[in-house]
Amino acid sequence: MSDGLRRWLQKAGGELGPSDARNLSATEASSVWDSLVEDDADSVLIGSFFTALRSKGASSDELVGFARAARRRIQFPELPTGAVVLGTSRLGKKNHPPLGLAAAAAAVASGTPVLIQSAPHAAGEGVTLADLWERAVGPVLEDSVAVSEEIEAHGMACWRPTSADSSWEVLLSIEDRMGLRSLPDIVCKLLAPPASRVLVASRPGPVLALAGDTLAALGHENGIVMQGIEGSVDPAVSVSTRGMELHSGGKSPLRLEPGDFGLACASEPPQMHEERVEAAVLAQEEALLNTEGPALACVLLGAALMLRLGGRTQDIAEGVTLAREAIESGKAGSILERLKKFD
Repeated sequence: MSDGLRRWLQKAGGELGPSDARNLSATEASSVWDSLVEDDADSVLIGSFFTALRSKGASSDELVGFARAARRRIQFPELPTGAVVLGTSRLGKKNHPPLGLAAAAAAVASGTPVLIQSAPHAAGEGVTLADLWERAVGPVLEDSVAVSEEIEAHGMACWRPTSADSSWEVLLSIEDRMGLRSLPDIVCKLLAPPASRVLVASRPGPVLALAGDTLAALGHENGIVMQGIEGSVDPAVSVSTRGMELHSGGKSPLRLEPGDFGLACASEPPQMHEERVEAAVLAQEEALLNTEGPALACVLLGAALMLRLGGRTQDIAEGVTLAREAIESGKAGSILERLKKFD
């Protein structure tokens, strides 16, 4: 099996040099993934492949192939109609608190079920939604049946999809030891239930078209790729946020201007505690208490995106209004209270 992986490495990385490298087809990429997750796969070759692909840059066909192969190994939860799935990174946020949990609660309270797909942060990285969930709510779910039951009961759940396939433990460990964002982090965000409505976080850079093409090829007719704050799903409130929207008519660029909704702020939500997770808890509490400021503005915009993506509203402005009502009434906060697994 190592010989097979070595051959793929030579094709993707260039046997004689970088100029000899080529993109893999979706079918070839699926075969590569199967080689990566074999029990006897050589960790040196796996790390080398991650590095080669990072240097070359992954194509849409390659990402489609990797994601298809990874998805085949996972049993996904059943989702209610109109549910939105958040695809997030293990890199988390270092300089600003993650607010996707509060935004999701506001969306759920307004009628859109939300499945948060997240994992604890990678070694040395920022705070993820899974980190915040474990601090504010309870353990992140690992069983897809339990996820289906929780989202049916409460309209919301947090799931770590990589826990459904034991082979991910090795891949993530290698990525952590490398200390470089590589293929596992990208594919993690693509482990969404088939045909689901997805809101996927994206790092900055000219990657929106590639991400949109990848999601469309994976069968998602409704989705948003969001270049939020620090590569998260949190929209910026001091500047515009770029994204790509998938809909039945195809793809279209998305530019979110907070000023268009009366939510422009002088700066992004600040860290209010030296411990990042505690800072995230404080920012979430501030927003759910309807305290005017960057945190609330970010939550309202994020919830509005989820509401439109889920089909609950037709436009962002209507979503902002519904999300604000959910927060002012206390319904958004009540969603999280009912989900808590501890006092």
